[in-house]
Amino acid sequence: DGKITSANFSPDGRHIVTGSEDKTAKIYGEGEDESWTEKSTMYHDTAVNSAEFSPDGRHMSTICLGGTAKIYGMGKGEEGKWTEEVSIYHNSAIKSLNFSGNGSHVVVTFGDGTAKIYGRGEDKNWTEKAFISGNSHDSKVDSAIFSPDGRHMVVIFQDGKARIYGKGMGEDKNWTEKATIQHDYRIVSATFSA
Repeated sequence: DGKITSANFSPDGRHIVTGSEDKTAKIYGEGEDESWTEKSTMYHDTAVNSAEFSPDGRHMSTICLGGTAKIYGMGKGEEGKWTEEVSIYHNSAIKSLNFSGNGSHVVVTFGDGTAKIYGRGEDKNWTEKAFISGNSHDSKVDSAIFSPDGRHMVVIFQDGKARIYGKGMGEDKNWTEKATIQHDYRIVSATFSA
């Protein structure tokens, strides 16, 4: 009932999720007869700025005005049954939310120049795993994305630095800084190879 703010296909190309200023996100699926029908509607308190599927297609995220993001999981059995797994709140706008390749982690960047990593445990609950503050690096976070295998993440700071973080193995599963890439001017993008 309002302006559509985003539209994205699922990895298999059989579903599409849309976000709208009418405070909803909708998932449509392609049927055997190639028709598209509504499968699910998710309601929010404010306009939905972005709605995207995870790379494995099992999760979907929405970003809303006012510093709220939600992650939904696809239920087992009945196709089209999506349930909210977690709401992420922050005191400033959410700039981006990116899934790891297997959908088990997300990195969220905020308008105040910080970023947080959330992980999905075996109990299917999402918990905060790491906090990256621009203050500790004397610069604000611009964006962050995972490598395709989910073991690394690149965080772009506004001071011309891109920092690569790696996830520990075994007992130590903390995210630690592995390398810094320096430019003379602000970095506009960084992408891992496939």
